[in-house]
Amino acid sequence: LSLNQSVISDRHETVAFDAGCGTGYGSALRQFRNCRKVGCDIDKNCMGHHYLDDWFACSVEELSVKNETFQFVTSNWVLEHVRDPQKMFLEVNRVLKKGGQFVFRTPNIYNYAILLSSKTPTVFHHWVRKRNAAPDHEHVENVPTLYKMNTMRRIKKLLLNTGFEIGRLRYESGA
Repeated sequence: LSLNQSVISDRHETVAFDAGCGTGYGSALRQFRNCRKVGCDIDKNCMGHHYLDDWFACSVEELSVKNETFQFVTSNWVLEHVRDPQKMFLEVNRVLKKGGQFVFRTPNIYNYAILLSSKTPTVFHHWVRKRNAAPDHEHVENVPTLYKMNTMRRIKKLLLNTGFEIGRLRYESGA
């Protein structure tokens, strides 16, 4: 996910939100220096990001945040784990300020590796991840992947049904 600085103003009064921040690896918010950065994740073990100003534990389907709090929301490799996609998009839309932007990245179910992954049990994913981790890398369990919104058609339908205006959706190589 590469974001242009123009997507979010790089000023301290700007508040950006990483919905499903995990351990912070690959977060789009890392590149912004002067905005307030907030994140949430269902895994309490993910607490303590050095790039976030604030963090709390919750599901992206039930955000414990006031309406219209953030100018920018990102979700990096989260949508494939969501049980109720419509509920998540409604929540993201609720916490976005008018004119705010939601930028996300999720795998395309028609990618051969993702299609194979969708047919294997989560326990297998845990085993592969643990086996291939670097010796100094802390092992984090995989959250089950459900792939309920991993086609362009499904994402467009959900976005439109939950009040979003679609700026741009695109496929990326390898996703």
